[in-house]
Amino acid sequence: MSLTHNPQAFLNGYISMTRNMFTISAVGLSIMTFADSFTTYQKIVKIIALMIIIISILYGIKASYDFKRYLKYLESSGELKEPYNFLIDDWEDWIKITYLYIVVSIILAFIIMFRKIKF
Repeated sequence: MSLTHNPQAFLNGYISMTRNMFTISAVGLSIMTFADSFTTYQKIVKIIALMIIIISILYGIKASYDFKRYLKYLESSGELKEPYNFLIDDWEDWIKITYLYIVVSIILAFIIMFRKIKF
């Protein structure tokens, strides 16, 4: 079977989406730790930072889900030419790394949030 598209382009797109997730979550975590310097709007800034982190997490989950669906399509499409036929397992590792980063982001957000907010 000859693919009408380049699977490497899909991987590049996925890597770009994960890079965006890393950047967005870093901004959210930075804002959350920087929120203590605000005296008037501290809680509002922390809520905004938490929303940014949630957006980052949802972005990463969506990107991983879409890429996983694409990999399943490649596996079920029949014959894949080299080097793509043996790269699918390696590409699935990128999804696992993304999920690991999402878990670490959630843990960091909870640590920063509950350590810093005083009700």
